[in-house]
Amino acid sequence: TQKVDNVGVAAAGMVLIAKKVEVTDGLINYFDAETNENQSLEIKNFSANLKGLNEPLEFSTLMLYNGEKIKLDALFSTPDSIISQGEFDFEAKLDALNVKGDITGTARELFANPLYAMEGIISSPDGNFSLPETNLDFRVEGDLVNVNAIIRKLALAENEVSGTIAVKLDEAKPFVKADLVST
Repeated sequence: TQKVDNVGVAAAGMVLIAKKVEVTDGLINYFDAETNENQSLEIKNFSANLKGLNEPLEFSTLMLYNGEKIKLDALFSTPDSIISQGEFDFEAKLDALNVKGDITGTARELFANPLYAMEGIISSPDGNFSLPETNLDFRVEGDLVNVNAIIRKLALAENEVSGTIAVKLDEAKPFVKADLVST
């Protein structure tokens, strides 16, 4: 079922505002005849809620991808901040394929020289993806050319890794410099 509430259209600028969009009990199936494989995405619930251009966008979804849970709850800053200032902030909670994450981020100067930063904690239990328990505390920031990552702590089995990774993307072959320490 699909439900859209409070839809408004302004003819002058052709601005469409859907204040609340919900999809429940949706299903997308894909069959690959060459490999004889099915892929399915079952949408249990999807909702996006925007009370106004000066209000935050709330986003929530619960889906099953081939039977595996994907849940995402996110809050984005106002559409007006993107349109008028070229910036936005977000916070998200993810629970997908047994991986959990809490991530916050920001983007600035979207219409000139975009800058971004995000940080968070991501964890995966023992045996997920055939790996031991894994926990990552990180921060990534940069622009369209430079990406800088700070690995505050990557705990993998009995190893702990920390350090920095810098990537320059303006060359034919990206330059990567990593300074990592394992204890």
